[in-house]
Amino acid sequence: MPAGSSRPSYLPATGETADLIHQFDWSTTALGPIEFWSSTIRTAVGMMLRSPVAIATLWGDDGVMIYNDAYTEIAGERHPGLLGSKVREGWPEASDFNGNVMKTGMAGKTLSYKDQEFTLFRNGAAETVWLDLDYSPIVDDAGVTVGVLAVVRDTSERVKAARQLEALNEDLERQVLERVLEQGTTWNINPDMLAVVSMEGRFLATNPAWGKTLGYTAHEMRGLIYTDLLHPDDIPKARAALATLMSGEAVIGTENRYRTKDGAYRWVSWICVPDNGKIYCIVRDVTDEKTTRAERDQLWRLSQDMLARANYGGEISAVNPAWSAVLGWSEQELLANPYTEIIHPQDVPRTTAALVEMAETGHPTRFENRILTKTGVWTPIDWTVSPEADNVNFIAVGRDLSEYKAREAELEDAQEQLRQAQKIEAIGQLTGGLAHDFNNILAGIGGSLEMMSTRLAQGRVGELDRYLVGATAATKRAAALTQRLLAFSRRQTLDPKPTDLNSLVIGMLELIHRSIGPSIDVETAPAQDLWMTFVDAGQLENALLNLCINARDAMPEGGKLTIETGNQWLDERAAREQGLKPGQYVSLCVSDTGTGMSAEVISRAFDPFYTTKPIGQGTGLGLSMVHGFAGQSDGAVRIDSKIGDGTTICIYLPRHGNETYVETPGAEQQPPAPQSSGNETILVVDDEPLVRMFAVEQLEDLGYTVLEADDGPSALAILNSERPINLLVTDVGLPNGMNGRQLAEAARLSRPDLGVLFITGYAENAVLNHGHLEHGMHVMTKPFQTDLFARKVKDLIGRRS
Repeated sequence: MPAGSSRPSYLPATGETADLIHQFDWSTTALGPIEFWSSTIRTAVGMMLRSPVAIATLWGDDGVMIYNDAYTEIAGERHPGLLGSKVREGWPEASDFNGNVMKTGMAGKTLSYKDQEFTLFRNGAAETVWLDLDYSPIVDDAGVTVGVLAVVRDTSERVKAARQLEALNEDLERQVLERVLEQGTTWNINPDMLAVVSMEGRFLATNPAWGKTLGYTAHEMRGLIYTDLLHPDDIPKARAALATLMSGEAVIGTENRYRTKDGAYRWVSWICVPDNGKIYCIVRDVTDEKTTRAERDQLWRLSQDMLARANYGGEISAVNPAWSAVLGWSEQELLANPYTEIIHPQDVPRTTAALVEMAETGHPTRFENRILTKTGVWTPIDWTVSPEADNVNFIAVGRDLSEYKAREAELEDAQEQLRQAQKIEAIGQLTGGLAHDFNNILAGIGGSLEMMSTRLAQGRVGELDRYLVGATAATKRAAALTQRLLAFSRRQTLDPKPTDLNSLVIGMLELIHRSIGPSIDVETAPAQDLWMTFVDAGQLENALLNLCINARDAMPEGGKLTIETGNQWLDERAAREQGLKPGQYVSLCVSDTGTGMSAEVISRAFDPFYTTKPIGQGTGLGLSMVHGFAGQSDGAVRIDSKIGDGTTICIYLPRHGNETYVETPGAEQQPPAPQSSGNETILVVDDEPLVRMFAVEQLEDLGYTVLEADDGPSALAILNSERPINLLVTDVGLPNGMNGRQLAEAARLSRPDLGVLFITGYAENAVLNHGHLEHGMHVMTKPFQTDLFARKVKDLIGRRS
């Protein structure tokens, strides 16, 4: 503390350690300046400094030490250097022991050691000592453990003497019985006070321990009446004990207060045996034990946690006042009934199992259950339970979780509101992007049609082709936009097949080179013995091309693009990070040496219509499509990027078990649309007249005989007739209670070999088995080109021939 600053009121006015604490510069420690200490630290330090028992407080995870005057005897020459030090550095020879103390105490648990042996370097040399140690957590007003309270008693002298006394016990009994008191070795060295008293209560002889403990010599004690040194309040009880001795019975364990030579009182415990007209007594100083017991009793009374002693049979033998404060039950009510009666019935098996496991292993356990309050409310309690050495009882510490659970629920509500707000924001962004792009497309189509009408009226038919080309191009852009949106929403139609990613990448290299330009070097790193994956190769090609184009845009000055494949085994932790199930996956990664992405950009990279490119240079749907496609294929996408360090984007796809079939996609030169052989009949079903008209006329132009229906029931009536039908072409969403899938299944009851081609605005997952079609069923998404439609029809009819 700075010179001249006032002494805090919680520090005693006198005392060496209090002075040192006041003068110490605490700003160099984790506690900070003394004037800013919390009420928890101030209260604990104030109580500690006024205690006659050796106490140290260890603050924070490092255990910054503050102790009282009595502890300086434990510290020896290390005082005052220990003050403000970290406990593991202050006592390096006991570093591991103190490390465990801090870990356990900061976890809210208690520790107790009896006659713990240490080899300490505290007075210039190694010294073996025995200590009684009690550790308990220090909890602040918010219920957070901020430190550990250590109560220390040096029992070295008692342990040494006890070990000597074990060998001399028989000698003691012989000497006491023979009353050879003054000459007996045990009489002189025993740390307990020994006395011979007359039947009237007059001291006849005392050993030297009386002088060490109370300050009186044997000469001063001789002739005193036992009541001369007694605390006045203890005289009636002592007289009753003397009456018992005069009747010939022993008195064991009676306690009272005896005055020391300096006027203070110390608690002593008596074991007295009458024999042959005299009383032989062993008197032990229990002042420190009673002080410790009183401190424990205070902690028991004042703790806000529920403390209890119970047994495995369901009986509670002791509870602290916190039980009544939390639950409302009185102590008598709690002790009178089995604790299972106030545990929620659903939680009894879990609670019992935890206690049984603790009894078998001897290790503490922790669990949560619900306890019934007197008002009938079930309160969540977090329990830490430790077994006692008798294998019968245990100590339980329970913390009320009601407020924590309430705060948790409030946080979840707030997070749900935030998620809802983000969802609304995303919908707004999505609809805004859709409106912008589709308005542009509609403007191109509408403008082209209006100009065609104008030119027809003017008789300028030679100029119609360019308007037809413009309208057709706009239609294709609209189809591509909807496909990307469906991919993002995981509703596109997939035609998955076993696929070799190495072959797919090789087949795409020429297109990738053309797309990214000569300023960027392309490298491939195909994995050896690469597993197969079950995927729609065409959609994966689109995804790969999207990633390569994004990489190109991130390297405006040129750079290197790497395409890498690999086999990946994801354990539970790695799979959880990717949002996948544990198992085997095939990865396809595209890396660039470009500008990289910030964490904020990565967090929004998969949002639809989100783009960092200049206006007119990106739709914001590329990565959205990749993300949606990977998810629909039971895979995932991961982005790894930093500003200035480039970007790596990996697609993870499940391994396919069947390695015998290889789909090798690649661009092919398509032949002209195939014509009908002249004897095939096709049934077209669509509730939209204009779409049905286009399909029928396209097929008739190709030479097919075409039947048509506008809903499922009317189409089924045709299918149930005797007319030959080679192929069913149907929309998925149909009116009047029967969709396209149901129509196809009903038709196959009477025509099991009937080929089916679904044509739809988007692939309704519930109808089309979540994007995966059954054998003999195929799908095309509107709008489609006439030549592609013709090939698909010809292919399906040819397969059924």
